[in-house]
Amino acid sequence: MNTILHECHDSIYSGHLSEDRTLEKLNNCAWWPNWRKETIEYCHTCDRSQNANRSTGRKLGLMIHIQEPKSPWEAVCMDWATELSSSGEKGYNSFLLSFSTAYQPQTDGLPERMIQTSVEMIRRFCSYGLEFQDSDAFTHYWFTIVPALEREYKTSVHSSTGQTPAMLEKDWNPRLPEDTLRKGFIGIHPTASSFKIILDKVKNHAKHSINDTFDYAKQKWDKSHKVPYFKVGDLALVSTLNFDNNKGPKKLEDSYVGPFVNVALHGTNAVQVELGGELENKHPTFPVNLIKPYEPDDKEFFL
Repeated sequence: MNTILHECHDSIYSGHLSEDRTLEKLNNCAWWPNWRKETIEYCHTCDRSQNANRSTGRKLGLMIHIQEPKSPWEAVCMDWATELSSSGEKGYNSFLLSFSTAYQPQTDGLPERMIQTSVEMIRRFCSYGLEFQDSDAFTHYWFTIVPALEREYKTSVHSSTGQTPAMLEKDWNPRLPEDTLRKGFIGIHPTASSFKIILDKVKNHAKHSINDTFDYAKQKWDKSHKVPYFKVGDLALVSTLNFDNNKGPKKLEDSYVGPFVNVALHGTNAVQVELGGELENKHPTFPVNLIKPYEPDDKEFFL
């Protein structure tokens, strides 16, 4: 039986194809009791197929809500925007915007999205090069316009909260140049007696807006994802998607390496595995979308 399965699935003439194609081949040349069930089991536990084949279908990992901070600045996210041009004498070529799981941008989605918006804002003024000048002969070095763009970012309404960052933090927006065009504009700060009431209302509105945004995003995300099913002690394969290519063409690399033993679960969407060999120095915790369960074969069963 093992010889027949090998010839219909593992051999160079069979190509480690899917269980359906393997069943079709066997159907034309052999039969034994429970042959269909045993063939499917053989294909599912094939080591080469599990390492070489890419995962298809719904990805692992449902969207989960991060712990909500109770006040501004209670939780701070940090990330970097790099590969910018030199800022001259100051020597900056990047700007700073808690480490999280590697290759999982959803974990710190807020700074990731802020960096994208910030870089786009800078690019609109600096895409012509460092010598670009406006009508006032002002040279737009990227680091000189960051303060102005930061103020604009903080005074713009965000779709997730329905408020501006400045309003949520201080309960007032800084006066902008365009405000002077409004007739009868008087910049009066809220009185001390009503300040807390107004601030509480703004924060409450933002909280409801964030929850509504999360519910909408989770509904869309979970349609294409499913609950992960990893356990400590089980075996898993790790995706090579973000690994450096040191062994020939990327196209011919295995899609996964392993198997490795699961040593810890971090929440529901991250798994720590016991790496070894050439991967020993890599960070051992991976998001569930970059690993998959490994199904070992029962060698005695297929003798």
